[in-house]
Amino acid sequence: MSFLSAMRASAAVPPSGEDHNIIFAAWYAEGEGGAEGFDSEHMAKPDTSFISALRRSNPGCTIVVLTDQGTQIELPPDVRLYRYAIDRSKLGRNPYANYYQYLAQISFLQHLMAKGLAQSMDVVFLDMDILVIDSLAEVFKEGPGFDYAVTLSDAVDMPVNIGMQFVHHGRYPGAVAFLEDVLAVYPFNETFVSGQVALGNLIGLRYNDEQLLTHYKSAVRDRSSAKQVRGRHSVHSVRFLPCMRYNYCHAGQSCCTDPDRLPVSVTTEEELTDTRVKVLHFVGHRKKALRLVHRAFMEGGLEGAYRVLSMLPHTSDDYASLDVFPLESLLLP
Repeated sequence: MSFLSAMRASAAVPPSGEDHNIIFAAWYAEGEGGAEGFDSEHMAKPDTSFISALRRSNPGCTIVVLTDQGTQIELPPDVRLYRYAIDRSKLGRNPYANYYQYLAQISFLQHLMAKGLAQSMDVVFLDMDILVIDSLAEVFKEGPGFDYAVTLSDAVDMPVNIGMQFVHHGRYPGAVAFLEDVLAVYPFNETFVSGQVALGNLIGLRYNDEQLLTHYKSAVRDRSSAKQVRGRHSVHSVRFLPCMRYNYCHAGQSCCTDPDRLPVSVTTEEELTDTRVKVLHFVGHRKKALRLVHRAFMEGGLEGAYRVLSMLPHTSDDYASLDVFPLESLLLP
């Protein structure tokens, strides 16, 4: 039985023609150079808390993991693995870190097109150290369609964080063409953030301070901004979503905002609620709090997650020395 046939048989994917559903696809692969899609320095093994969080926040969604031909990972029976042949010797935190991820995403979209699901399924590509704590249906239902959507910060050197990427139903060919153009400018002389550098260069906002702030302020004010991005053979419709709602990194991370450039504080429970933060990204040492916040969300919903987030340290230095266990006993007895 084929990958998507098996998904249909298990009711994980609705037949074509039904209401639009969302596929959440995470990337994780292990190779000779280490793991990609996961940071082993801050967690003993890949955490799959994102799965149960998605089940609660986006009921009825489909969850898959994109990987290589050899990686072994334990997943619930209704979460499918999609395997892609790659050079496993080049996996790890190096310039190839996101290159194979983009190739897998292209292959996955082409597979969905071949199975006739392109008109009925929206797709979200996400990192495994992310918790989605609210519905993301609005991204696809509000505003005009788009070929590709990414989250935008005001960090001029790295305006795009690829922890969250969105593809609109009916726009798969445009999304594939966009990703192929990203690969065409992929900088193999960069570090493990090459994928983000490539995206920032292609959309033309990297080191373009004035244009970046214009789009960022618009995204914060209107919940999204858009730009026509010229590729090699076509023009792509790219939508920018504010990181502070759709890719929130707690404590000293510019994906929320730099207060000296655009004074927006999102640290207290009230501020988190007013912003309606929907996606939490536990980058680097923040991973130590992932399971604590996950438990708070599963037990207390948005309010529980916001409450615990507001009580965590608000600077990177304090976060690095955080002892989670006594905090968990205090907050979630």
